[in-house]
Amino acid sequence: MSYPMSEAAVLAGCKHLLELLRNEGLLVWKRISTTGIPVGDQTRRAIFVKNPAQGMADIMVFLKSDPPKTLHIELKSKTGRLSEAQEKWRDELKAMGHDTYYLVRSVQELEKVLIDNGVVHWSLNRRAHECAGD
Repeated sequence: MSYPMSEAAVLAGCKHLLELLRNEGLLVWKRISTTGIPVGDQTRRAIFVKNPAQGMADIMVFLKSDPPKTLHIELKSKTGRLSEAQEKWRDELKAMGHDTYYLVRSVQELEKVLIDNGVVHWSLNRRAHECAGD
């Protein structure tokens, strides 16, 4: 039986995969936090101001490739939907000729994006079986 993964679980798994690939020297990545930014005295109740990065993808992946390429990865749960700001960001990128925006709902989907962009040439499932001697 499988259970739907929350967006937080998808994020955790994707961060783990990206960090493994960073350690291999294949890419660098950065999580983009688009929630409010706390300002003021942190000893009291925090006040948040709107983040100007609102709508940007959750993760930027910078590939070691020729020419260099940047992937914009938006993470969602199986039923999650893009906000208006996220749709606008995606559409602006596409209008500028950037076809590197991906909506990812699992680690397996991120793996496919990375394979399709030439970062890796193996799947986690196949590699796990090879390591286990299957």
